[in-house]
Amino acid sequence: MNTYSFILLLILCSTALVLAVYALLQLIRKKDLAFMKVLLYKVSGREQKYRSYLKKHIKNTIDVWKDVLRPAVASDLDQDLLSEVDALIASHDESKYDDLEWQGYLDNFYPADEPSLTKEEVEIQFKYAWLHHQHLNEHHWQYWVLMEDDNPGKPEPLDMPIQHVLCMLADWASFRYGERLNTKYDGEFNSTREWYDANKEKQIMTDNTRELVEKYIDLLP
Repeated sequence: MNTYSFILLLILCSTALVLAVYALLQLIRKKDLAFMKVLLYKVSGREQKYRSYLKKHIKNTIDVWKDVLRPAVASDLDQDLLSEVDALIASHDESKYDDLEWQGYLDNFYPADEPSLTKEEVEIQFKYAWLHHQHLNEHHWQYWVLMEDDNPGKPEPLDMPIQHVLCMLADWASFRYGERLNTKYDGEFNSTREWYDANKEKQIMTDNTRELVEKYIDLLP
């Protein structure tokens, strides 16, 4: 191969390499733009708003237990039971990060500008998410309601253990303690007791469970 042919081949290879690098950069740029769009959506979109709400709610629940309820009930409970409530509170509402619950709550409370689901589909999706949450989380009184096969029209409440009653109370009080959550409950009730009095007729509880609730609820903000 003479010098002229070698230089021509080198130019052709260099041109091909430049074109390949340019095409690769364009592909990366497109992917980066798509990634940036997703990142921007996560940071400024409805998912970030819901994530922010959920973090505040969990923090408020932990804080109201630690600052208010735990000191007030410490003399009533042994150390093992207090430690159990500590652990339950620390993992409060973790199931809301599961896909089923996350999407159901997100679409219901932070709807998309251009939703892919109809209003009715969003409602059904949320009902499944809420049912899933109730069945996994013992701090909801609904977890302790039995539906018998031979008497489906008459739900039967079972006693809630005290540790789960205390978690439930902290959950209720989170809407009135710490950073405001900007929900429909803000400003509607002045205290957890006031909210409870307005809703207790809807709650299916045993007398023992209700006695525990009413023993401690006035300790809450």
